[in-house]
Amino acid sequence: MADETYKGDVLQKIAGVSLIVGAILTGVFNAIFPRVSDPDNVQSVLTKLGDNDTLAQIASVGIALGIWLILAGIAGIYRSISTGAAAPWARLGFYVFIVAAATWTASFAITLGQAGAAADWLETLAAGEQAAAAIPFTVGAALYTAGTSFFAMAVFANWTAIILLGIALSLNTLYPKWLGWIAIILGVVTIPAVGIPLAFDGLTQTVDTTFMILAGLTTLWILVLGIWITRREMKAM
Repeated sequence: MADETYKGDVLQKIAGVSLIVGAILTGVFNAIFPRVSDPDNVQSVLTKLGDNDTLAQIASVGIALGIWLILAGIAGIYRSISTGAAAPWARLGFYVFIVAAATWTASFAITLGQAGAAADWLETLAAGEQAAAAIPFTVGAALYTAGTSFFAMAVFANWTAIILLGIALSLNTLYPKWLGWIAIILGVVTIPAVGIPLAFDGLTQTVDTTFMILAGLTTLWILVLGIWITRREMKAM
């Protein structure tokens, strides 16, 4: 039987809006984040970030805020599925997404520092201080390596949570089953296509392009889910 305990729960209204706004923020700021054609070249990455440090920092904060809003939305989904076979999967999905949100936050915090170090490096070079420029470059390169590792772990956690939530949605009668199956497919494709090569080979152009496509599709899924929840709650009023 469907769990109807969600009715009258303000968290459901918050969840729908949070998913919509979170999807928009992550989509927009992901699109404007400065990228290079050869992301495995540290010097190229630092040059791009240094030239666009403010934009990179704003985009990082914007994406992080979007992910926090999505976490609030997933909390609403978890709250609405409290009984039946779907409940354990919803609970696991929510908990794993907390890990994902924390890892994404750490990753973007590293990007903030990396952009600052890259800007300092370019400024020092422009001042003709070649020897002194080695320090911010080394810092930026170290942050790039650490950021890539956090990025890989965030991908694993994020899309594992998506799979778990997809299973919950597909087993529960409160939500359309097709939303659950789309989530499962997105997770099953993204982890081997992005997470594994990112963890073992680093960030390449192929991995970055694949990530942008799959992240965009996942963002669209989150947006549709948020709209569906919002419409359900409006009809229930």
